[in-house]
Parts: sequence; C-alpha cells; structure tokens
Amino acid sequence: MKTILLLLLFALFSLSLFSDVNLIAENFSGYPTLPSGWTKTGPTTTNWSSVGTNLAGGTTGELHFSYTPQGTGTYRLISPAFDTRKVHDMAVSFRYMLDDFTTSNNYTIGVQISGDLTNWTDLWSVTGSSDIAANYITVPFSFRLGKSETTYIAFYFTGNTYDMDNWYIDDISLFYVNTLGSGTWEADTYNPVGSVIVPDGYTLVLSPDVRINFSDSHALIVDGNLIVNGTLGHEVILIASTTSWEGIDIMTFDPANDSTLIDHAIIEQSTSSGLSTYYNKVRVSNTKFRNNRSISHGGGIDLHGSAIIENCNISACVSDYFGAAIQCTECSPVLRYNMIHENISGLDAGSSILGFNTCNVSNVYSNSIVDNYISTSSHAVLCASSNGDFTYNLIANNDGPGMCTLGGEIHIKHCDVINNADEGLDAYWPTYVESSIFWGNDGSEIVSATAYLYVHYSCIQGGISGIGGSGVTAGHYSNLVTGNPLFVNPTTGIGPMYHAQFSDWSLQCNSPCVDAGNPFVMYNPDGSIEDIGVFYRLLKPIITGAADVTPDQGHQIDLQWNRNDADVTFSANSFYSVWRLGTSRSGNDVLISNPAQISYGMQTVENNMYLRDGDRRWYYIEQIPAVNDPDYGLIVPTLRDSSSIGLNEEIFIVRYHNNLGVWASMPFAGFSVDNIPPDSAERLALAHTGTNRFNVSWLPVTEGHWEGNSYPETNQITYKIYAGDSPDFAISPANLLILTTNPSAVLNSQTADNKFYKIVTSDSE
Repeated sequence: MKTILLLLLFALFSLSLFSDVNLIAENFSGYPTLPSGWTKTGPTTTNWSSVGTNLAGGTTGELHFSYTPQGTGTYRLISPAFDTRKVHDMAVSFRYMLDDFTTSNNYTIGVQISGDLTNWTDLWSVTGSSDIAANYITVPFSFRLGKSETTYIAFYFTGNTYDMDNWYIDDISLFYVNTLGSGTWEADTYNPVGSVIVPDGYTLVLSPDVRINFSDSHALIVDGNLIVNGTLGHEVILIASTTSWEGIDIMTFDPANDSTLIDHAIIEQSTSSGLSTYYNKVRVSNTKFRNNRSISHGGGIDLHGSAIIENCNISACVSDYFGAAIQCTECSPVLRYNMIHENISGLDAGSSILGFNTCNVSNVYSNSIVDNYISTSSHAVLCASSNGDFTYNLIANNDGPGMCTLGGEIHIKHCDVINNADEGLDAYWPTYVESSIFWGNDGSEIVSATAYLYVHYSCIQGGISGIGGSGVTAGHYSNLVTGNPLFVNPTTGIGPMYHAQFSDWSLQCNSPCVDAGNPFVMYNPDGSIEDIGVFYRLLKPIITGAADVTPDQGHQIDLQWNRNDADVTFSANSFYSVWRLGTSRSGNDVLISNPAQISYGMQTVENNMYLRDGDRRWYYIEQIPAVNDPDYGLIVPTLRDSSSIGLNEEIFIVRYHNNLGVWASMPFAGFSVDNIPPDSAERLALAHTGTNRFNVSWLPVTEGHWEGNSYPETNQITYKIYAGDSPDFAISPANLLILTTNPSAVLNSQTADNKFYKIVTSDSE
C-alpha cells in the first residue's frame, strides 16, 4: 500500500469558527485563464492551468497541475503579494485531490510562504505514493512567517512529474482571525480584525490620538509589552466599535515583560473588565475607565499581580461581585490619587466598589471612593483576609456602607468615612482606627463584631456612643474628638446625589481635628502635631532659609518662608510678623501677652516688644502683608555678625495672623557675615615729638569697596600698627606695636636708626 507522510503537524478546524478576514479567496471560476497576479515558476510553466472541472470537490473551475510536459525540479504557482504586517492567527484552507501514477514516493506536493520570493517555508506538504480522494484542509501557521508587506504563498510540486498524474486544487482561502500588535501605531483610527495580540518578545506602542475600535467579544491581549503614550487632550482611546469588547488582558508570566505602561488613555465599554492583569507589573496613570463591566470580577480593573494605578478616574463601572471599580486578588497593589465615583456594585453578598482579597493594602492611599451605588450587602471598600495600613483615603456619600474588614488585620489611618447611607465601618476582624474621621453616616459610625477594635485619636460623631456592636470593649478607645470636624465645604446630605467629589473636605482653621492626631507618631510638614483626617492643614509658615545677605556690611539676613495654607484669598488684616530670639536689653522692653496684640501695620518700638515663651523672649522685628504668594522673604537685622570666634547664629520665627488666629513657624537659625573688608588707611603722617617718641596719624576709614562699589562701614573699625626694619617686613604678632580704634597713635621707645610702619584695618566682625 502507498503511504502518506504529513511533514507539518496542524490542527483541523472549520472556517465557521472564525470572524475571519480573507487575504486570498480564489475558486478559479474564471477558467481557463489563471487569476490575475498569479505567476508560475519551474523547469516548465505549462504544467499549471485553470480547468473547468470540479474533481477537488468544489464548484466547476479549479487549479490543475499535470504530469506533462515531463520534467524534474520544483514547480510553483505563486499568489499575488499581500500584507501581513498586522496579521495574527493566519491559516490557509483549500480543497485538493491527488491522482497518483506509480508506487514511487519520489515527489512532494505542498504549500509554502515567502516574504521575498527567494526564501520559502513549508506550511503543509505530502510525499506522494498513493491517490488522495477529494478533501478539504485548513492549515494554521505562525504570524512569524508573515510580518512582511510583500508576503506570498505558493502551491508547489518537487520531483519528476511522471511520478504522478494530476493534482487538482480549489477554493483557496488565506485568512486571519486576529491582529498582530507590534511596532508603533501612529495617530489614527484603527478597526482591527478580531483581538489585538501582542506576542511574547514584542512591544506595541500606541501614540497620542490613537483610537482603536474593538469588535464584540475581542480584546487587547498582551503577552509582551504595551506602551500607551497618550497625553492630556490627546488620549489613546480603546473602545467598542458597536456595543462592547473584552478589555485589556495583560497575560504574560515572563518577568522580562514587566514593561507595560499606560498613560493618558480612555478605556470604556468592556464587558470583561477594562483592564485585567495576571502576575506581572503594570503601571497605569492619568487614565479614565468608564462604563466597563464584569460579572465575576473587577468591573473597571481586575488585578492579580503587582501594579501601580495612579491619578486615574474610574466611573460608571459595574460588577456583580468584588470590585465594581477595582478588584485586587492575592497581590500588593499601589493605588494612589485615584477618583473612584458613580460605580455600581452588584447584588451578591460580599460585593464592593473597591475590593481586596488576600492583599497587602499598605500602598493604597490618597484615593477618593465617593458617590458610588452599593447594594445592601455590599460596601464601598471591602478588605477580605487582607493586611496593612489603609491611609489617607476618602470614603464619602456612597449609597451603602462605607468599609468592611473581614479577616486579616487592617490599620485605618488618616481616613475620612463620611455621609455614607449605612454604617461607616463594619469591623469583623482585628481593626485599628487612628487619626480618622467617622461622621454623618446613616447608622452607627462604626459597628464592631470583634473584640479587637481599637479607636484612638479620631473624630467620631457621638464619641464612644457612635460605636456599636457586640465587640465593643472598654479601654480600646481614647483621645476621641466629638465636635463637628468643620470641613471647608462639605456636602449637605447623605448619598451620591449630593456629589461628594465636588466638595472640599479639608479642615477649617478652627476645626477641633487640627493638631489633634497622635502626637507620638509623626508630625505635619510644618512641624505641628498631625491633624485628624485625610487633609492636613499647614497653618504654620515654614521657614525655608536664613541666608546671609551678600555683599554687605553684615547685620542682616534674608529670611525666606512658605505661606500658611490659609493664605489663599486676600484679606486686609492678614499678615506675617517676624520675631528674633533674644534676652532682656533694657528697662523699656514691652511685654506682649498675646500674639494677637500685634495688629496689621504696627511698627516696631526700638525692637523692644517681645512675647514670653517659658524663659525665652521673642522680640518683634517687622511685618509684611499676606498677599497669597506661595513664598515670602524679608531682610531682617541681626545683633552680631559671624566672626572667627563663633558663628553667632540667631533664631527666628514667623507668625501668620488672620481674623481666626495666629500660627507660629518652627524656629530657624541663621547667621550674618560682614563680607566687605574696610579700605586701607591713607595719608599716613609721622611726627617726632620727643626722645624715641613719634606721633602717627591717618585718615579715618569709613568705607569698604566691593567690585568697584563703595559701601559705608557699619561695624567698629580697628587699626593694627606693625613695625619692621625693612619696607617688605612680614606682618606677625611679634612685630605688632599697638591696636587702636582711633586714626592716630603715640609710638614710644622707637630707638632704631631706621623703622618702617604698616597699618592694617579691620572691622569688628
């Protein structure tokens, strides 16, 4: 019996399984003429023809390779060129029938592909030694065999044509199912075939103003690297061409492919999460996720690996289970500065807007989870079997409970849980609350089902009475603020209809939460005790520098400071005053009992007004109006300059005054330097006034010069007179005669026949 050898392993599948696009579709219905663009090569060219038969099983009209004229070699029928640079998941299908002649297996028939008509690669081949009845075949092959603007396929015969009789071929289709994502896609609108696939080892770069319209049930699948380079106003848009698509799937398991960066994109209308990641690193910034949905996992984003999600806006996303906006599973995500609003959680118990399952939440901070729609059994934030510090997050005006801890150990620090339409916090596992605000929630502020709930240095509406449940334990609560936190511009009610995202949740200057946080943990950047809640106030000016003024004659410092953060709108009675630490100087010092006694426009009274701070005195120097500048500066006097004896540092503070109060900066030290030397003494005169005695005099030195400019001397001038036996004698302590502050001196005991004198001037500092 004759045998058939398949030289290429392939999968058989039906065309009906694909939403394919044909690059070649040929049924040879135009017989006896070959289709346009098809070419013949080989020892002879007449073996190939188009005939009016249907022996391969198709309609009438098919390709025929004949044994005659007889010859030996490789014969090819080559297709027209086609472009495969963006082609993925290619396949070639055709019908064929082989009429063998001998029992020889000295010939091969097959299909090849080439990008240059020189180098050919087999896609499929059969070594002939038997008849093959009419059949239909589909051969898939790798996109790596394409990637050319000029790709060709060829049907070929190799051997002696007399070893066979006839080969019939019909219904040739070369098609692809998905699009290859590689290289750089420049600004344009793209309507890819199927899914866009970025293979392992490849990078797809999307430039600003790229828009990709995905068809139903297709996705952007990344096994390599994805770089989305949108910019503000020129975002990359990934969206459905009709109603939906299946989002971005970052699938790679290769650590070398941890280079996916998405910046300034708009991702919307996915029905299988806007973005899903699996065990790899992804960074997404400045991106909008809108109207995405998932039945069983994160609607907007579904994370299963390390990821940084920052400065993103996630809205109108839906999930029936965890994480309508973001779901994190078995990972340590970095989520920061995101606005998560108007998302919808499903009806399943345990659903949420922001969900963590077996995660470390210590890098989840400074997010706003507001105005979301939550079912009764859901929460805005759910931490299940998770651990870590959950910090500086705003959970406000959600249509349901605010937060739930269920397994693990969560530390809630500097969070605001406000105006949610149910409990603020359901604590079912060890939970620590510190420096946080729970206020205005429609239910208990905190419900404890664990004996390991600790609340310290926090603002709780109703105090301990605002904490209910079976786990309330005496002694677990301390330093609670019960007064209204006095937000600058809060919402007026509970629930999403009041739009917490547009409110100002910072604290007013006179809020009881200012400087009321844990004094043993950390301080605000202005040196004050930390505030309770998300948004701390910098009510103390921050001195940033006390530099010597140069060039000058000393006794002054350029004091620089950053503004108080209440200095944002002009007020005629808001100003900064500068004070220097000192000691009592005279009997006319004026004690001020309260900094508020300093009023705008008050002038110094010989620098003798002072405030007492324990045993320290702060002397008032000067003031300047607050004019909403980010930075301020003032030239302030010092009492002594730095010298060779010591730096003579002086300590300053700056106070900010407005109609609500006075706030003082942390002390800051600096020193001044007299860095302009006095001029040399001039017009030296020497007079003999007695035996071995002379009077020497010169003009007083009153100025110093620096780069051609003169500056009046403000420090005491000192003159040192040196004597030597030659004009070029060296100045040293050994030949110092006298030191004086007067422009004259009497020189006694001058017994040498010849004496030379030099006068060196210096100031006191």
